[in-house]
Amino acid sequence: MNQSSQRPLIVVTVFNRKDETRRMLKSLEEHTDLSRAAVAILDNNSTDGAGKVVDDFYRRTGRDNGNYEVHIYHFNKNLGTARAINQAIIDLRQPGQPVVKFDNDVVLTTPGWIESVSDLLDMLVGRLRTNVAMVRAYRTSRGVELPNEGHIQWGRHKGSTIYVAQRDLGYSVWYTGEFMDRVGHFEVLSPDHVYGFDDVIMGHKARHLGWWRLIWSEWAIDDIQRSPALGKKAQGEHVAAIRPLLNDRLLEIRQGGRLWADSTGRPV
Repeated sequence: MNQSSQRPLIVVTVFNRKDETRRMLKSLEEHTDLSRAAVAILDNNSTDGAGKVVDDFYRRTGRDNGNYEVHIYHFNKNLGTARAINQAIIDLRQPGQPVVKFDNDVVLTTPGWIESVSDLLDMLVGRLRTNVAMVRAYRTSRGVELPNEGHIQWGRHKGSTIYVAQRDLGYSVWYTGEFMDRVGHFEVLSPDHVYGFDDVIMGHKARHLGWWRLIWSEWAIDDIQRSPALGKKAQGEHVAAIRPLLNDRLLEIRQGGRLWADSTGRPV
């Protein structure tokens, strides 16, 4: 399929971080041709006013605007990242449709990024017949470009460098339609799994398939996170509790186990 013929489904998960959410959604509005995408903003029962920021975005872009497809979700409890995104996938995603996943603590800085990434994938998948699972935005955090990431070059496209991703990070990721058709949904490791690791699992699935995980310098974002949404102590405790389940699941994938996840986030 021509990559530019399928509008991506953009999903933004929100839990608190009112100010960061406002900056993120403003940058999305300013740097995105929203007529080129379906958009779902997923509020995980925020308690600091971030839900109102989401509603303000909808008033500007979604309500009574026939040119844009914007969907707002307000969940009555914190479902976590994977469950919230899976609900949008169930409701909105079409076969072959890419899913672009944004955290609510990044700021887009590249105008026309949908067209640019679509063009990149037309070249990689359409003309070169390259299997690509995902393309990540080029991240800058506190002035450091691609922090904690290798600078291994895959090639160049229209003057911009394509890098091979070394880590599995989920701040801004374009998951290709072909890859989403292959793996289904984001995984939920337990009833208590709220945040973290869904992108790590996706990255391991891509490795098992032998599909590329790339970063493109033409699509840039600033990472404005300053503290975890759950708080440092709660985040650390959550990660420690879930990590053994993650390790078991990654071992299963490396050994050739199940790659498809159903709509509940369970591998089948």
